[in-house]
Amino acid sequence: MALLIDGYGPVGRLLCARLVASGTAVAVVGPSAYRAALLCRELEGAGAAALPYELDSRDAAALRRLLAEVTAELGRIDCLVDLLPGEAPDYPLANAIRNTLIGAGRPARIVLVTPQEHALETARWVRAASTHQVQVNALAAAAGASTERIAGAALLLLAVDAQGIGGQLIEVDSAAGPC
Repeated sequence: MALLIDGYGPVGRLLCARLVASGTAVAVVGPSAYRAALLCRELEGAGAAALPYELDSRDAAALRRLLAEVTAELGRIDCLVDLLPGEAPDYPLANAIRNTLIGAGRPARIVLVTPQEHALETARWVRAASTHQVQVNALAAAAGASTERIAGAALLLLAVDAQGIGGQLIEVDSAAGPC
């Protein structure tokens, strides 16, 4: 099961659609329950379940309630994609979820998507936050990087074949390559 913070933005919409189509249940989380619900309605019948959740990221008690509700409805959280990581250098929401995942005692992955101007402090955080059990990586999206490139890089880090990749910052640029 994947938990996507700001899952209803452009990158999140594409990620949700691809994850649901591949059979992964998705919790679409953000400050607007309405926008999350609209996306989930669009994804009905496309594969696995997608359920909307509202979260005020400044409320620690709300986060605990959200995590309990999500796991009760969709099962264990295997990965977090945070498309709205907040303030560097400590990423409070991702860090709180990371600590919950570590406490659960099973493998999990976290992918932060951040603007390139936060790349240095994000790289430091993911290196410090990544463990053998919870692999943390980040994508630094250049101005002009396409939704497809960012979503594709996130899906790469979430793939089964990417197990063992942790503590990395990958820059996603806007240049078209030959391959």
